[in-house]
Amino acid sequence: MAETSSHDRILAEYDQKLALYKALTGAASDLLSKILASDILQLHSITARCKDRDSLSHKLHKLGRDYNSLSDLTDVAAVRVTTYFSEDLNTVASKIEQEFNVDWPNSIDKRTAHEPDRFGYQSVHFVVSISEARCALAEYSRFRGFKLEIQVRSILQHAWAEIEHDLGYKSIYGVPRQVRRRFSRVAGLLELADEEFSGIRRELKNYAAAMPASIAARPENVGIDQISIRSLVGMESSVTHRLSADIANLCRRELLPPTDVTLAGCVRAFALVGLKTIADVERMAKLNYDIVIRYLKCMGGDPPLILEVHEDIGARHLAFALLSASPGKLYEYVSGFNLPDPHSYVQMQISIFEKLRQESAQSL
Repeated sequence: MAETSSHDRILAEYDQKLALYKALTGAASDLLSKILASDILQLHSITARCKDRDSLSHKLHKLGRDYNSLSDLTDVAAVRVTTYFSEDLNTVASKIEQEFNVDWPNSIDKRTAHEPDRFGYQSVHFVVSISEARCALAEYSRFRGFKLEIQVRSILQHAWAEIEHDLGYKSIYGVPRQVRRRFSRVAGLLELADEEFSGIRRELKNYAAAMPASIAARPENVGIDQISIRSLVGMESSVTHRLSADIANLCRRELLPPTDVTLAGCVRAFALVGLKTIADVERMAKLNYDIVIRYLKCMGGDPPLILEVHEDIGARHLAFALLSASPGKLYEYVSGFNLPDPHSYVQMQISIFEKLRQESAQSL
């Protein structure tokens, strides 16, 4: 009878405090968004939830667990931080330890588990409360004494946990023996994938960091990709950058950093015209410099009506000039632009650039 009374009392307390717990999850997720905001640390998501009444009731009925009040349950309110890379878990965990009061006896760091046959993916489950310093502020004062759970996982760890939960098996003892090996193989593959993605990110960072020196030393050995083009258009000593700077001056606009979308367009266009290296881009930029500038001038307007001028605008217009020498390739390039009449547009551009080339040849 006492157990039933305790169960009912906790559920009644839950009904009374649910709105406050929901407010706590919102405040905690907003706080995490602020303290984890970084150009370097990119998160997949921060999600919040409160345990629903049925789940709470089910937990209260579990054998071997005694709960005297709602505060004995540390996961009524929960926030999940999902990272793209497993190596970012340490950074997130460190920030949480700095900004919240961590209840270490009730927190679980599954990364420290070393059992070779252990199922599941390794994540960190913190039980925390809002720090005393923040509780002194009016916006957090009502959360003093409340605990919540913060789970930190990589996106692949989250995928494993979700699938494992859906299958309904959280222990090797619940899985038929013949299936256990398949579980272990999948867990190993996901762990390897997590490590490989982190390794790829580190390699790309190192590649980008070394790019300016590589271009300056041997541009003929540097292939064309988004990283190398981004580096090239940002180098004030490059012909391609100077072309963009002149276009910005012509349009009376500030030169802005390039975007991933426009850089990808440059790479695709250069591949279509057969350019292989950064040296090829620089050479063609020098040969077609005047044609690109005159193209902008003949498009009308003083200054030309271009609202945003990015550092890769010279490379983009260079690619367009080169494509105009081949109708088929230019049509292939603009086919994804959703133009109302791509054939007429291609013919018009070819005509303009052909006229500019003739005028350029006559002026020599």
